[in-house]
Amino acid sequence: MKYLIILIALFIASPSIADDDDGGAPPVIDVTVNVSTGAAEFIGFTVGTIDGGQGIVAMNALCQLEFGVDARFCTSEEYFTSASAAEPLARAWLHPTIVAATGTGTTNRQVVDFSGLPSLPVGSNPFAGLSCNGWQAVTRDNGLALEALAAGKPVRSFCGDVNAVTCCAPAE
Repeated sequence: MKYLIILIALFIASPSIADDDDGGAPPVIDVTVNVSTGAAEFIGFTVGTIDGGQGIVAMNALCQLEFGVDARFCTSEEYFTSASAAEPLARAWLHPTIVAATGTGTTNRQVVDFSGLPSLPVGSNPFAGLSCNGWQAVTRDNGLALEALAAGKPVRSFCGDVNAVTCCAPAE
């Protein structure tokens, strides 16, 4: 795990500092930021469940609650390329990694996830997505998930479904 120390200088626009002739420096604050410098590895599925409209921050928080501060919601690329990938015991959300877009016009377009799973055709189809409309919708959309007890097969899950979360952490 790598940490980066960032020094942030705060310049406060007040007459006492702006008009100071003694050359005094503005205050400096040390901030420690966790920075991932490599690939992430799959670490597990949450026991807790969440619907697809709760958002990435909530999914990250669930991973962190169960696996520690470095855990976060996995992308499909991270999961499928992880040497430690395992089959879920219950359906689990997975953040899509979009690798292609197909089709033309307003009704025949699709996006394709890293796993090879395409979205449904977009346009007039209200259930076309793979990320619950940016992980904020619980109705009228789909999100990418891993099917339980089916060798981790990627599927579309209705955003109102309550699923576990696929979690990753920076590789050591």
